[in-house]
Amino acid sequence: MQRTFSLKISFLGILFLPFTLFADSYVLSPEAQNFYTQLRSDTLQSLETMRDPGTSLLGDKTTWSEDFKKQSNNGFVASTNIALDLIQLSSMDSEEFKAKVAKIVGTLSMLEKFKVDGSEFFYWAYKKDEKGSLVVENPEVSSIDNFHLAFALWLVANTSKDENVKATATSMYSKMKLDPFVDPKTGLIRLAYKKNDQGEHELMSNSYAFMDQKREVCMPWGLRLDLLAELPTKNTFRML
Repeated sequence: MQRTFSLKISFLGILFLPFTLFADSYVLSPEAQNFYTQLRSDTLQSLETMRDPGTSLLGDKTTWSEDFKKQSNNGFVASTNIALDLIQLSSMDSEEFKAKVAKIVGTLSMLEKFKVDGSEFFYWAYKKDEKGSLVVENPEVSSIDNFHLAFALWLVANTSKDENVKATATSMYSKMKLDPFVDPKTGLIRLAYKKNDQGEHELMSNSYAFMDQKREVCMPWGLRLDLLAELPTKNTFRML
């Protein structure tokens, strides 16, 4: 009998990142602090068993046998999982985690990207092929997932002390100009590029990232990341 576990890192990020990034703002009792510390340590240790040693990326799904001996990783990696993992690792001040950040950034720099109007975006998901190379698994190009990755790369570029890592991260996020996703009439963010029946990428003109609009759009605009050619406030007023 086997047990399969899917990585739900988005929920883990919501649980752990506030404590990791803003720990000084929280006042916990000694018992609660001990519980949180142990829970976080156990969770991070579990996540590490899902990390690919070659790319340092977290797999989306890992299968264990009944006795919980690791069996296999499906080789599938999703862009938001990569982003949240980078944010988490960037908050840890140890050589081990710095090395993982460097390897992830290096891996990202080699992935195939979607190019449009002078911008370069990541596809929704990648997977290892028979030769062990990461190839596009899902050709959808999501605005939300690219916002996640752009912010993660911006964070790495502004916190890493490794000049090569900083330069590589800066090179990638600076090419992620988000204008192609912006509806010029409303300022709203279109959801994604998808392949049409002819196999060509086409922007979903009537689908918007409504539920994530505040978090995914206002955060990078508010931080004044250089991800839009126009002034952030101009698009914000359109959005409102």
